[in-house]
Parts: sequence; C-alpha cells; structure tokens
Amino acid sequence: MTVTGRVKAMSPESMSGRRRWAALVVMLLAVFMELLDGSIVNVAMPHIRRGLGMSDSATQWVAVGYVLAHAVLIVTGGRLGDLVGRRRVFLAGVVGFTAASACCGLAWAPWVLVGARLGQGASAAAMVPQVLALLQELFPAERRGRPFAVFSAVSGVATVAGPLVGAVLLDGDPLGLGWRAIFWINVPVGVAVVGAAVVLLPRSPGASTGLDIGGVVVATSALLLLLHPLTVGRDLHWPLWTFVAMAASLPVGALFVRLQRRIRRRGGVPLVALDLFGERTFAVGLVLAFVLHASFSGPFFVLSIFLQSGLGFTPRATALAILPWTVGVPLGATAASAALVPRFGRWTLTAGAVLMTGGFAGLAALVAGLGPALRPWHGLAVFGFAGVGMGLVVAPLLQFALSRVPVVDAGSAAGVFASTQQVGAATGIAAVGTLFFAVADGAPTPAAMAATAATAAVLTTAVGAMTPLLPRTPEPARA
Repeated sequence: MTVTGRVKAMSPESMSGRRRWAALVVMLLAVFMELLDGSIVNVAMPHIRRGLGMSDSATQWVAVGYVLAHAVLIVTGGRLGDLVGRRRVFLAGVVGFTAASACCGLAWAPWVLVGARLGQGASAAAMVPQVLALLQELFPAERRGRPFAVFSAVSGVATVAGPLVGAVLLDGDPLGLGWRAIFWINVPVGVAVVGAAVVLLPRSPGASTGLDIGGVVVATSALLLLLHPLTVGRDLHWPLWTFVAMAASLPVGALFVRLQRRIRRRGGVPLVALDLFGERTFAVGLVLAFVLHASFSGPFFVLSIFLQSGLGFTPRATALAILPWTVGVPLGATAASAALVPRFGRWTLTAGAVLMTGGFAGLAALVAGLGPALRPWHGLAVFGFAGVGMGLVVAPLLQFALSRVPVVDAGSAAGVFASTQQVGAATGIAAVGTLFFAVADGAPTPAAMAATAATAAVLTTAVGAMTPLLPRTPEPARA
C-alpha cells in the first residue's frame, strides 16, 4: 500500500495544469535540441571537414552514423520506456545526449567525432519516444490537441531552423569555438533539461517484465538492412549490395512479426504491440507519416545544395530564404489546434496538404522561371504556404494517429511512429536526391530543383487524397 500511495501521489492525475505544461516545455526543449542538432551539422560539415582533415568516408559517417543509430534504436527506446519507466529513460537519454555532445565538441580526430555522433543518435532514440508517451500520460484525450500542436510546431521549427542557427554560429562565431560551438551549445541546455525534468516529470512505474532482447536484435537488424542502404546508397552510386540488403530486410521483418506474435501468445510483452496495427487510425497515420516525411525531407536536403552550390547563396542567405517555412509551421499548427480541428476535423489535414502542394508547385515554377536570377525574397510566398500547410498536417496527424493507443503501449506506439517518420525521411532523401543529381548531371541546376519540387508536390497530393481514410475527428483513447 505504501508503494502504491507514492506512485499515485506522483502520478499525472495529481499534477496541476500549470505543472503539466511546465513538464511539457522541458521535454520540448530536449526535442528542440535534438532536432536542431540533426540539421545544423549539415551546414557546418565543410568547416568540420577542414578542421579535422576528414576523408570522404569519415565525413559521410558524421551525418550517417547519427541518423542510423537514431532510426534503428528508436523502437527499442520507446518500448524501454514502457517497461522501465518513461521518466527514467528520458533522463538517461538526455544525459547521454549531453555527454555525447561534449565529446563531439572535444573531438580531436575523425573517429572520435563519428563515435560521439553514434552516441548522440542512440541517446536521442531513448529520449524522443518518451516525450510523446509522457504527453499522453500528462494530458487526457480531450485535451491533447494543443499539446500535440505545440510538439509538432517545435519539431517543425527545429528541423528547418538548423541552417539559420548554424549560419549565426559559424559566420559570427560569437563563442570563438568555430564549428565546435554547434555541439557545445547543447551542454548547458542538456544540463538545464535534466535539472528541470527531475523536478517536474511524473514517476511512471514500468511493467514487471524484461525487455524482448530477441525482438530488439531482429528489429534492429531489419531496420539497419533497410536504412543503411537508403542512407549511403546515393553517394555510392547504388552498388548491388544496397539492393540485396534492402531486399533482405523484408524476410527479417517478417521474422520479427512472427516472433512478436509468439511472445504475445505465451503471455509475454513483445517489443512492438502488434495489436496497434489493428487500429485503423494508427495504421493510416503511419502511412500518412511515411509519405509526408518523404515529401518534404528530400526537397529540403537538396534545396540547401542548390541554393549554396548552384546559386552561390551564403548559409545565412539560405536560412533567410526558408525563414517563412520556419514561421509558417507553428502558425499552421496553432490554427489547427485552436480552431480548425475541433470544427473541421480531418479536413484540416486535407487543407494543409493542398497548401503544401501549392507551395511545392509554386517553388518548381519559380525555380524554372527565374533560374540563376532567383533571390532569397522570391520564395517568401511559396515557403510560407508550404510551412503553414505542414503545420496543419503534422500537428493533427499526431493527434489522430495516437488517439486510440492505450497508455500502457504509448512508448511502443511512439517508437513505431517515430521510426516510420525516419524511414520516410530516409526514403525521400534517397529517392529525391537520386533524381536531383541525375537531372543535374554534375551541377545543381534549376531544372534539377524544379523536378524535385514537382515530385514533392505529387507526394503531398497523395497525402491529401488519403486523409479521408482517417476518422472525422480524433477518437478517444481506449481504457
């Protein structure tokens, strides 16, 4: 009885509304730090390469290592929170990410930086799923719209704000640390998050069972076989082994499903609750998340290359060109939460997809029409439309997809959802990147950028066409 009393006293139900929002702010600060770090490194890569005298292979692994470690371990990180306790795993992830960031800032050789980036990715895989799971614990189903919108807005802003923050740190060098500043800036933020999280986050008891180690091994293998070729294949000109590995991920994935079903039949707790896929809302949400992230991740990957290498933009000019996107995402997410989803339901996502389609189609026409005469201010409208549209889609999509997930499986569902986003982003970057460089034929031309923007418009059209498969409004969570 004593233990039960302590857990109840620190449960989300006993927290005031103000404390719940304070806890959410702390978690979102961690998410912002993680997402910003993922995109800011791409801007700093030339400086890092010169500073450490890195080879092509080492340079690639500074970016690839983080993405792979994050993507292949995020499902495990999500379920680990269900079993061990989400607060505990979140704190471990933030501490690990902060320590790995310090190692990146201290790196004296390429191999040290690559290893530290792997550590950052693994720590992020433990940290990020707990945020979505704890959000579901902290807020009842009928009050999750605004928290989900804030989460989506912060995620969208952090993803596209990386180039702008990177430009400020690299061009101005206010700390006198050069490229190392992009990693050292995480350390005080991480320390602050840990201190606040210890005080604010609820103690959620874990399950009385161990982690499905066999499932971890098989799931990690399947994701690695799929994501590693997608991540490095384009730079290697798609050798035969990349296609063999991606094909091999299918039977390994089928083996994982079989193992999970066996564990469930025996009364155990599998790594992934396969019952989740029986919920139509969750399954449709996964498909939409995959296509959506494929639609914008690829164009953003090549856009920076086109503007800087093709048109001669500075990093700061590149960041200013896409600033309307950064501003539009939170505006769209706020509008979706405050007024549109309660009134129009799933049609909010349809409208957002239409705006994204218009934005990407406008970008294709703008680049094709102006070519080398393109300037940073020319894309204000198209990036603004695309940003608002993204906010209208991403925020409600999270709310719809996770609305019927039982809290006991929230970590597993968050891990699967985040992994789907990662696979979608990697697929988009691989496919769009291949298209871009094939059309460019050695030079980042306007024709290549126009082709990739048009492809993104097709994908966002598909997103809009699939939104009627969702229920009219986010459904309440099951008991």
